[in-house]
Amino acid sequence: MIKTKKGIRAAGALLIICLASLPGAFASSANVQAVQSAAHSPRFVVTIARELGGGPYSGRLLILLSPRQPASGFLSPGFGTEAKETWIAAREVDGIMPGQAVGVDSDETVFPSSFSLAPPGDYYVMAMLDVNHSAAYRFFSPGNLRMNAVLLKSFKPRTTSTVRVTLDLRVAP
Repeated sequence: MIKTKKGIRAAGALLIICLASLPGAFASSANVQAVQSAAHSPRFVVTIARELGGGPYSGRLLILLSPRQPASGFLSPGFGTEAKETWIAAREVDGIMPGQAVGVDSDETVFPSSFSLAPPGDYYVMAMLDVNHSAAYRFFSPGNLRMNAVLLKSFKPRTTSTVRVTLDLRVAP
């Protein structure tokens, strides 16, 4: 049983990763595009880089958004007081091929809340495809596809319609 606020926040972040398996955006470090529009939730469009080859790929697609600059080039869920500093959106994908894109609504399966509720500002974004559904236990597992976190300058979650990103890295064994 979780008895502390820190434990509840950590469990919430892991829960969203697990719940994202319900049926239902990516950027290369050099290619992130955000389009502004009327008020609504931002949609992330994730593409698997053709250079990764292989496929088809299936798994849990995660989008992480944080105002904190990552120390090592990638974002991961926060724990304790940091849990609410990283927004996570997720959806299950099936049979995606390199070069193919898939959309993620950042207000559907989310933690700690809808991305559209995040205040405007500079954010780092990262996408990852958890191909073996183990991110709740080991966030970067061998075979997962990911990208390095990239900066979204002056990101306005309530008026940005689309953010395009590309998964261009594979987690090594």
